[in-house]
Amino acid sequence: MKDYKLSTNDICKLISTCKKNGVIEFTFGELHLSLASPEKARKNEAPQAAIPDETFLKEQEQEFRRIHKMDQDKDDTAMLLVEDPLEMERRIANGELADEDTND
Repeated sequence: MKDYKLSTNDICKLISTCKKNGVIEFTFGELHLSLASPEKARKNEAPQAAIPDETFLKEQEQEFRRIHKMDQDKDDTAMLLVEDPLEMERRIANGELADEDTND
């Protein structure tokens, strides 16, 4: 196909003619026109992601904090075992730590 150079006037005429005749899409060489109405164009857009509600976000935050605290407690227990094993035994004996806190 021969390369055609379209002027601005030619492109305006193409758009006007396509619109008058109900053409929705038109391609000519490297020129591609999509003349869908805004309503139709919106239908073709990707759907918007659902925004989580506030209750869900609060539950997720509480779960994150609970898991983070459990991890922190395990880290603290591991450090106590290394730094002061006698204090750790005392805490286990007093019920401050459960035996399963010392096992991984």
